[in-house]
Amino acid sequence: MNTEESNRPERAKQLESRITGETLQRWALIAEIVGGIAVVFSLIFVGLQIRQSSQETSLNTRAIEVGAYQELTNQILKLNSEVYQNTEFSELYTRVRACGDYSSPAERVRISMYVTNLYRHADTSFHQFQLGILEKERLDQMLQIFVDALREFWPAQVIWNARSTNGNNIPEFEEYVSSYTRSRGAWEPVCAEVSGVTRMLT
Repeated sequence: MNTEESNRPERAKQLESRITGETLQRWALIAEIVGGIAVVFSLIFVGLQIRQSSQETSLNTRAIEVGAYQELTNQILKLNSEVYQNTEFSELYTRVRACGDYSSPAERVRISMYVTNLYRHADTSFHQFQLGILEKERLDQMLQIFVDALREFWPAQVIWNARSTNGNNIPEFEEYVSSYTRSRGAWEPVCAEVSGVTRMLT
């Protein structure tokens, strides 16, 4: 047996080893590519999940905003209906707004409760604005009925000033309402001649 023939098995082994190594490298490369593709698809899936979750959160937030706004609107309708649909209270409201006097303690209580309800509605609206539920434009719409009362209905001025003097208003709420009221023009006290009644009210 010559040298060339004796080296053939060795060459075959080397060739087989090289082919095996190349095959393993190919499979390793394929596995790496497949793994990379899997990672990409995983990221796409996670992205879609996050997007869907974000959309659901946005829809839930929108539903909360709409629900809160609708509830506040219903409260305004209820407050307005108390004036316009209740003949007795409507006459009382008209008389007091024209700087008239109260004729009984019961009337004073009714007016005080009406103004207090306006105040609570405004306070709730501002609180929802602070929580991010109401936008500023919606807040201003909700405050309108209370601001109009502050400008035109003297019992509202009296109660507001008393709460301000006694420190019963939340500072941020008071600052916002006062600023918004002033932005609508000069705020002049009304019905100065009914000072005796205002003392009774406060």
